[in-house]
Amino acid sequence: MAFVGWRCPLTLLLHCKPLAFDRGSNQPQGSNASHLSKARASHRLFGSVRRCATHSNQMQRRTVHGDAILRLRSDESPAVPFLDLLPAEHVHAKLVVANKRALLDRVAGMLSTDTDEQQAIAAALIQREELGSTGIGKGVAIPHARIEGITEVRAALIHLAKPMAFDAIDGQPVDLVAALVVPEHSPEQHLHLLAELAEMFSSVELTTAMRRAEDASALREELAEFVRNKTKSPTWID
Repeated sequence: MAFVGWRCPLTLLLHCKPLAFDRGSNQPQGSNASHLSKARASHRLFGSVRRCATHSNQMQRRTVHGDAILRLRSDESPAVPFLDLLPAEHVHAKLVVANKRALLDRVAGMLSTDTDEQQAIAAALIQREELGSTGIGKGVAIPHARIEGITEVRAALIHLAKPMAFDAIDGQPVDLVAALVVPEHSPEQHLHLLAELAEMFSSVELTTAMRRAEDASALREELAEFVRNKTKSPTWID
C-alpha cells in the first residue's frame, strides 16, 4: 500500500510534485504510484489550499511566540496583487498554441523586453517545468520562475482556445494559465503571489467564469470582479 508524501501546495509549486512511497520505506514507487500520487495530491491540493494561502499571507505580519517577527525582507518591495500586474497586452483569451513548449515560449515573449530576456525567461520556465509540472489540477497551470536581471514582477493571464496536455498533477489538460516571473532575489514576493494564485484558482466560480469569457477584456474583468467580492467577504475558513 502506498501513501503520499504530501507537502504544502506552495511547496509543490516552488519545487515539484509529491511522490508515493512504500510504507516503511523511503523509496518512491514506480509509474503506478505516480498516478496514485497525482490523484490524491490533486484532491488534497484544493482541500488545503485556502488554509495554506491564508497562512502565507499572515506570516508576513504575525509575531511568533517571542521576539521573532516574520516579515518581508528589508530589500524587497511590498508584494503587488496579481491583478495589478496585468496590463492589457498580458491578458489573452482563446489563445491558440500547439503545445506546452510553444505556450512557454509565447509567455516568455509576453513577459520580456528584448530577445535576450525572452530567451532567459523561456529557459527558466522550461527548467522549472522539468522539476515538476506547475499544472496544479482542475485545468489550471501556474508556470513561474525567478529571473536574474529583471527588477520587477511580471505576470500574464491566458485562457487557451483548446485544453492541452501539461502533465498536471491530476492528469487533466490545462486551459487556464497564470504565468509569473519574479526578480531572482525576491523569494517572499514569489511566495506571496503563488499563495494568491492558488487561493484564486481554488474557486470554481472564478474558473467557470473565466472559461466563459469571450475576450481578453472580459477575462480580466472576471478576475477583477472576483477580487472586489473577496475584499467584501470574511477570510475563508475551512
